[in-house]
Amino acid sequence: KGGNVLLFDSWLPRIQVLTARSLHDSVRGLFIAAKGGNNAESHNHNDVGSFIVYADGMPLFIDPGVGTYRKETFNNATRYKIWCMQSAYHNLPQINGVDQKYGKQFAATGVSADIGRRKVRFSLDIAGAYPAEAGVTSWKRTIDFVRNKSLTVTEAYKLSKKNGPTSLMFMSCIEPHVSDGVVSYKVGDREYGLFFTPGVLEASVDKVILDDKKFVDMWGCVYRLRLKVCSNAMSGEVKYVIREIKK
Repeated sequence: KGGNVLLFDSWLPRIQVLTARSLHDSVRGLFIAAKGGNNAESHNHNDVGSFIVYADGMPLFIDPGVGTYRKETFNNATRYKIWCMQSAYHNLPQINGVDQKYGKQFAATGVSADIGRRKVRFSLDIAGAYPAEAGVTSWKRTIDFVRNKSLTVTEAYKLSKKNGPTSLMFMSCIEPHVSDGVVSYKVGDREYGLFFTPGVLEASVDKVILDDKKFVDMWGCVYRLRLKVCSNAMSGEVKYVIREIKK
């Protein structure tokens, strides 16, 4: 068959990376890439369980990537002081105010991928990627992708202590607009939203200060959406949905 053919989906079990798109050989609709793995992979960022989402071939929820290399980048004692290497600047939870840690032992467990013609499910427990001070017994993230329709993410967690804020982070290069129960993003000629339950999650946005030309050239601007878990319970489940906002 002539021309470029876009990969419809893929599952790489050794590195625990999944990709899937809405339509055959088209960038229209949603595309997701999600990963498990551990925090000592080659060129590692602390990002076990993170995912990225593109909409109509354009970045919606991003991994900011890496800035200009400098000596701190190549030393593990200083590497994870760089913001873009930290889990707090990936699409991940910050649990009791604590981020993921570097090391092979900080890894996902129970990783599974189920890829169907219409539906895709990716699930894993990311509690093991966090150090003891995060006080997390289990954090099962399940991504349900109905092709050409929506992404539903379920975060089911059990904590051993509650001594700090727990929030879900989402990075974008498009400015998020928060209204009641939806955060909207203008992507090309369409609008996409992250739909959440007010009172369960509380949304706020900050703009990342970019002092590195490489990031500016790559993204222009970078924003971080924070969905704070309102409950003080030691266990719970929160859901949110990413889909097009129909006019």
